[in-house]
Amino acid sequence: GLHYTVGTTLLTKLFDGTGRAIGIHVTGGSIAGLFAPVVAAAIAVRFGWRWALVPPAAVALVIFLLLLVALRPTEPEQPGLQMRNRFRPGALRSLLGRPPIAYTTVLATVAAFAWQATASFYPTYLVATRGLSVEAASALFSLYFVVLGLFQPLSGWLSDRLGRDTVIALTMLAGVVGYGALTLVQWLPATIGAIVVTGFAMSWGGPIQSRFMDRLTDDERGTGFGLVRTVYMLVGALGSGVVGTLADLAGWTVAFGFIAALMALSLVALATNRVLGLDL
Repeated sequence: GLHYTVGTTLLTKLFDGTGRAIGIHVTGGSIAGLFAPVVAAAIAVRFGWRWALVPPAAVALVIFLLLLVALRPTEPEQPGLQMRNRFRPGALRSLLGRPPIAYTTVLATVAAFAWQATASFYPTYLVATRGLSVEAASALFSLYFVVLGLFQPLSGWLSDRLGRDTVIALTMLAGVVGYGALTLVQWLPATIGAIVVTGFAMSWGGPIQSRFMDRLTDDERGTGFGLVRTVYMLVGALGSGVVGTLADLAGWTVAFGFIAALMALSLVALATNRVLGLDL
């Protein structure tokens, strides 16, 4: 949580291709999501859960030493500014109140909501609606992470070439198609195809986060991006609770259909902004 905002701001400062750099950065999370649980579980089964915490601590130490040795120093943007002045309520409200920032925050919140719900319930959904074994559902969930990891750098690079909104719209459209197919089609090959499409849908990180950086000045990117990321992650974290509750009350089809509907609304918002020239 402390790393990501600083890392993203640093990449924005170092690279002109912001979308591609952020896309590669985000891929680290997908790689970890694919391998870390397997490694931790294997260690826990053999040696106990306490020992499962040792590898991440060792990796963190190695990365810290590498950064200490290899990363060149950067100049602070505002070395004379007191930290408390960056967190005055009025200044924070003013930042979030800017129409382009507020608009992008809404898009990011919907995307984070969908990501959180997917991460929480994808295997359970496949077991409940497709009659798959836990092992088979977990394997398909791993496929989702593989696709996500492959597409994240691509979507970031495409956003540098084609524009942020175009690629964000493509990811939202993929979400509508992917989650819609999951709720409507029972055929296993179609389910696998839907998993691939939703993997692309969740590769929104590079384009959306680059959209924030494009609209923040150099001296406010650290605080500004940290603030909007806190907002959209806090609200997006409701995805697990809301989708889980919908599954209990109305069934899994309604729960995952709700994700598709939210992404459809985001797609409509993007189209409206483009057609009406709102410049949000």
